[in-house]
Amino acid sequence: MARGARFIAALVASALLIACFPSDDALDAGEVPSETERYARLFLPYAGEGWVRESDIPREPQETPAMVAWELSAYPPGTQPTPEQQEAATDLVERCHAAAIRHGWADIAKGQADGFEIQDTWHYRNDAYLLDDIILDPDHPEVLMYYATPDGEHALAGFMFFAKTLDDPGPQIGGPLTIWHYHIFKAALCLVGDVLGDGWALPGKPCKKGTPSHRSGEMMHVWLLDNPRGPFATSMMISKDVLIRGLEKRLRERGY
Repeated sequence: MARGARFIAALVASALLIACFPSDDALDAGEVPSETERYARLFLPYAGEGWVRESDIPREPQETPAMVAWELSAYPPGTQPTPEQQEAATDLVERCHAAAIRHGWADIAKGQADGFEIQDTWHYRNDAYLLDDIILDPDHPEVLMYYATPDGEHALAGFMFFAKTLDDPGPQIGGPLTIWHYHIFKAALCLVGDVLGDGWALPGKPCKKGTPSHRSGEMMHVWLLDNPRGPFATSMMISKDVLIRGLEKRLRERGY
């Protein structure tokens, strides 16, 4: 991974240490979901705006910091999932657990052998899966998330899925539970196939491959251990206690 991309990743990790999860300020919980005008919340860094319309997101790169992140949802803040949406969300998590067991991805060496290469501290991405035309398939996650444990090992904590293109919204199969997010960068990221980052477009150094973009595609986490913010939490930050308790419980209940 390019040095600039690793630097941005470090900034993200540092910012998340101080970011707080904003409250759900309701707009109009009686509104029907919209596929064209979604709700958006500035997640990183949290600046206190609460939820706004997607059309209100600044389209130009921010002066500071180097990266911001926005969460997006077709459902008004405060909307509760229907039983069918809750079932679909639970089913997605269960299918991800099954895929992790089936492929042996709890072992980081197996994940790497299957094409998941280190991107930064927690993300191991599969370029082939990023560039295929498959979405939300637990057997083809675009990224595996591994976390270092106190004993020096790396534990599988979750999957990360990407939308197909920059213009595609992430499908909310779990209704308001499955919230997606994307990043806006101050520097332009070279994107291959709309989703695969291949270094940075810097002054005098255009992209060798791909197209420069200040925006990433949409992505969503699926946590494979108990996360206090829920199985689809956007924040990458979990405490060591949460990690260890979650891994111990998963081993007891699921055997991996």
